[in-house]
Amino acid sequence: MQRNPPIVHKVGSTAISPGKRMNIIMGTNNHLFFKTRFGDAAVIYREKPFLMIKTLLPRADGKSPVESLSKTERGKAGTHPKALVVSESVIDYFKGKPLRIPWEWMDLCDLTELQKAALAAVADIPYGKVKVYKDIAQAIGRPGLPVLSVHQLQKTLFRF
Repeated sequence: MQRNPPIVHKVGSTAISPGKRMNIIMGTNNHLFFKTRFGDAAVIYREKPFLMIKTLLPRADGKSPVESLSKTERGKAGTHPKALVVSESVIDYFKGKPLRIPWEWMDLCDLTELQKAALAAVADIPYGKVKVYKDIAQAIGRPGLPVLSVHQLQKTLFRF
């Protein structure tokens, strides 16, 4: 009886088996808190291999976005070079510079194709520009379902 090869996921450019991926996902979080011109922000990540878990942006009410995290979610303080790159990219974005989305550091394996498409469409909106739900729906080939398209995006972990 021939066995199927194990399913392999990619985190960045590194191919990993499902068991190893589970160890990474279940690993210990680290955080890098930083200030932007609009308030506090944070990158929550794992170290080996580097994997972004969440990016927390400043809140409109002025409260720190990290207040909503438990100690387990927050993890320990860290200064991984890639987390620093992400924080600098967010700070630069708030200064009007283009945002470079570090797709290669995100684990997108659990997202549906629709969620990935919605995330990419929103990431393509230039700084200072606004798109309505209908624009996003059309960009991902779902012109009749704008609310569904945005709902798919809201279910993702990464919000830039």
